[in-house]
Amino acid sequence: TATTTTTTTEATATTTATAEEEEAKTEATTATAPSADEGKGAKEVELVPEARKDVHATLSDAEDDANTSWILRSVLLPILSKKIVSAVLATILFSWGILNCIFATQLSSPLEALKWFPDDHMVEKAKDWAADMYAANAGSDYAIATIAFGLEGVDRDQEPYVDKWKPHEWYGVPVYDSSFDLSTADAQEYFRGFCDRLAAAECSEEGCGGYGKLVMPEVGALSCFLQEFHTANGDVTYEGDEFLEKLKKFRSEATPSSSSVGGSTWKTAIGFTDGKLKYVEVKAKLTLKGLQADIIKEPIMDLLQAFVEKEAAKAPAGLKSIIQTVPYEWTMLITTRAILNGMWLGFAVCFPVVFVVLVAATANILVAILAVLTIIIVVGNVLGYCWMAGWSLGITESIAAIIVIGLSVDYVIHLGHMYLEAGHREGHSSRESRWKYAMKMMGGTVVAGAATTLGAGLVMQFCTIVFFTQMSTLIVMTILYSILYSMVAFMGCLLLFGPQGNTGDVSWIPALLLSKLRPNKADNAEEPPKVGEEQGKWAHKLDTE
Repeated sequence: TATTTTTTTEATATTTATAEEEEAKTEATTATAPSADEGKGAKEVELVPEARKDVHATLSDAEDDANTSWILRSVLLPILSKKIVSAVLATILFSWGILNCIFATQLSSPLEALKWFPDDHMVEKAKDWAADMYAANAGSDYAIATIAFGLEGVDRDQEPYVDKWKPHEWYGVPVYDSSFDLSTADAQEYFRGFCDRLAAAECSEEGCGGYGKLVMPEVGALSCFLQEFHTANGDVTYEGDEFLEKLKKFRSEATPSSSSVGGSTWKTAIGFTDGKLKYVEVKAKLTLKGLQADIIKEPIMDLLQAFVEKEAAKAPAGLKSIIQTVPYEWTMLITTRAILNGMWLGFAVCFPVVFVVLVAATANILVAILAVLTIIIVVGNVLGYCWMAGWSLGITESIAAIIVIGLSVDYVIHLGHMYLEAGHREGHSSRESRWKYAMKMMGGTVVAGAATTLGAGLVMQFCTIVFFTQMSTLIVMTILYSILYSMVAFMGCLLLFGPQGNTGDVSWIPALLLSKLRPNKADNAEEPPKVGEEQGKWAHKLDTE
């Protein structure tokens, strides 16, 4: 006990002496600082110990003005700082944005095929002249459908694998139906009937051009090898190996009699591989013209697919595998459909991600919500412009719609972040002072960034390919709407009802989560030893700390 008392007394004396020395130093420093009364022009200095306050240097109004562009300082700030002006402008802009969002919902698929060049370009003129001025070319305007039996699809997952950047180098391995068999009498009778039913299939869609038929009603529009094979053999039906031998001979010697779509031989229509009949195919000239708009092609594709599925359901066991395709036409249709679906999926993913990023960047839920609403309105404005310009929701518009989101986020996140930083770092608590600080510190930067992106977009207006000129227009409209809505509508709303103080602040959430993850210091605290031989060591440790 005597040892402990002595040690504690010495520690107390040491602490008191140290405090007196610090107080003496503080008084000496204060005495040496010049006061306002010690001479005209003397600079007033407020000395605060660093342990009590973190000093932040705040720019004076004169320094702010020096760092602000003239047009922002002399024109925009005096006008937009008036709440009535900001309220009117924000109301007009958001009303216009809502109207454009309604216009955007009226966008539909293109009514004509994608054009790569302007109408007055020589490539487009050559295409029009070839189609309209030469009668011999009239038949080639229509889509050619290929319907294959015995194929289940294509396996593209085998080595060397399909290279998505060079898909033409290796297409994959065809997957044949092991149960395919055309050598029976029932299968042959069904196949000939299939050709007759395909030729008679009706079509009332716009894409059928008023013919009323799915297949062009003309001689040679349908290439069906088995009908000519049956005729060449005197309408006698052969089966088994005898059928296969005669079919091989027919394939190598005979030629299509009147078909304009099957080519000059039967070698592609009758697929012998390694001496075995693996597949056969029928070709038909559809009443659908090539290079039509997706909205016209899609009903025809669905009609042909429905016909094939209906036929497969009643086909013999050896002819159940039937697939149909129209090269290029169906490929472009499915590609466009995938891009449109990607646009809606992009919206579904981008907007939630943007909201999370804005919350993380600003740490304020109210600013994040207002920023996301502003971005949605900007996207609606750009798509609404497409509708007013007479454009459709094609490939260019779908790609641009996703790009718009990224370009729109940039400006609102900078201004919103600076609005909040005005309170966190500079001590501004009112809406007006935060708004003024954000506009002065970030307004010029945002406008400069918009100007550079705008210039990059305008350069593409001199391109020849239509895709680039349309993309240029959409980028320019995006930048104009983004800077207008961020500087006027978004900041106007912050001026009118933006968060003050800590309103909407969510920075405490990660701090709370981190505190839950950290180990509890109280649980890990070292307990003092029991009274005994270790008490002297404990007292020495307290003295050291």
